[in-house]
Amino acid sequence: MIGLGAVALAAALSLSPVDLFSEAVQASIRAKVQEACEVVDTAAMGREWVDFARGLDSEADGKQAYVGFLKERYEYNIGRLNEAYGLDAQSFTELTSMNFKSLDRARKAVVEDDAQMLGMLREIVVRVSQEGLAQCKPRHD
Repeated sequence: MIGLGAVALAAALSLSPVDLFSEAVQASIRAKVQEACEVVDTAAMGREWVDFARGLDSEADGKQAYVGFLKERYEYNIGRLNEAYGLDAQSFTELTSMNFKSLDRARKAVVEDDAQMLGMLREIVVRVSQEGLAQCKPRHD
């Protein structure tokens, strides 16, 4: 992957994690990549990006995507998720209003799921970056 000279990851993605499932955020990244004509290097993205998605408001695109990921991962079985995560949720809908601050991030299932979700987040950045790169207009200084 090309390094991100003028558009460092922090600048392209605003210093801290953002809701990568938001169309507005994706458009912003696309525009910054288009301007710089370089793709975003996702190597600096860590689990804090998943923590951010978990902590979003219930209606946020990223929170909905995170809960949707858990639904699929645990085959819509809230009991399996509760067992794996040490939770006591009554439904997946209830998860959208949780902030997950008391979640034990060291639990094996959480670590594994976070890695998979982080991969999804990185894929979004790569895809959006490539879309922006396809539209770039190189400068001829």
